[in-house]
Amino acid sequence: MNSVLQNIPNYMSKTISDKVSSNPEIVNLSIGEPYFFPPDAVYNDLKSKLFTHGSYDLIPHKYAESKGGLSLRNEISIRYSRLYDASVDPKNEILITHGAAEAIWLSVLTLTSIGDEVIIPDPAYPMYETAVKLLGRVPVRLPTHADTNYCMDIQIIKKYTTANTKLIIINSPGNPTGGVYGRDLINEIAEFTKANGIYFVHDEVYDSYVFNDKHYNIFSLKNKIPDNCILINSFSKSFSMMSWRLGWMIGGEHIISNATKIHTNLTLNLGGFHQDSASILLNNEVVDSEVMVHFENIGRSMVNLWEAISKVEGIDAGNKPPKGGFFLFPNVSKLYEKIPNKFKTCNTIGECVTEYFLERYKIAVVPGCVYGQSGNDHIRIVVAVEEDKINQVILRLENN
Repeated sequence: MNSVLQNIPNYMSKTISDKVSSNPEIVNLSIGEPYFFPPDAVYNDLKSKLFTHGSYDLIPHKYAESKGGLSLRNEISIRYSRLYDASVDPKNEILITHGAAEAIWLSVLTLTSIGDEVIIPDPAYPMYETAVKLLGRVPVRLPTHADTNYCMDIQIIKKYTTANTKLIIINSPGNPTGGVYGRDLINEIAEFTKANGIYFVHDEVYDSYVFNDKHYNIFSLKNKIPDNCILINSFSKSFSMMSWRLGWMIGGEHIISNATKIHTNLTLNLGGFHQDSASILLNNEVVDSEVMVHFENIGRSMVNLWEAISKVEGIDAGNKPPKGGFFLFPNVSKLYEKIPNKFKTCNTIGECVTEYFLERYKIAVVPGCVYGQSGNDHIRIVVAVEEDKINQVILRLENN
């Protein structure tokens, strides 16, 4: 048995969600998936393929292209051109992956070797460190804090960089913090990594969820992807298509070519049928309008729940809601001081308060330690749920 695997925890938010899903009293704010259904356009396309007489020729049954369907890669290229005036070669600079998750693993495996150091923010999405450890690389966790919007400052990055640093990963907008990297900071990281022979990966799966600001990526600076950069995205968060397991990575031809080698040996290819259907969503004005409605609903829920949680004595949710994502990540260390001793048997403050929330409020959240040591005193709360659930949570917080 893989000895490293023995020290890798279970995927905590999924574990908590599965545990509480059978209890209708509990409001589940633990799993990071949007409340809404995928856009109507994708359903209509699937129905036309499945139920139109004589449509068997529309349903792929042979191995698909290793890089993914060209129609989908074309639409991704058009999307980045439309949103950022970027020039992305669909044939050579895009790889369709099994969700953003595979793109994360491919990035680490393609860009680094065993023993290389990978800089990861702390707190951050736990899969980054898991992939790095299981692949024999060395995670270097860089603490971030609320006063810097949970973003890695370039001076701190330089301090943590060594001769063994080969890759820096950011997630903006961020899970679990909602931190959003500005244009200047992305430029500083891009310039620093380029000058020092380091690769730079930006996971932007929450790009549709930036509030009162703009989303920035490398294409906000340059219209071609630099040869040391990778962008990762997916259909899961923007279009609520988690089960479709469709993501993509954009990089220079040499990166995508090598990542495709690994991808092909791991999966052969992804299914072709759903790729064609998904491609119609990326540059569709009606779909854009649907996404905007959901974005606005989640934005309201973010503000309403932030206001309610900020009124709970002992919880510090910051002086304003997060800039992006769909999570709250409050510090609960002062609340911990007030809760009954029976809840103070866990390893970290966030874990204790998570148990307290579950028993007292019947609300399921995730302890911040899941995302790194800098999250030990925090809990993560998902706001991308139905409005009536948000209202239930607010009432429970106010009445208890």
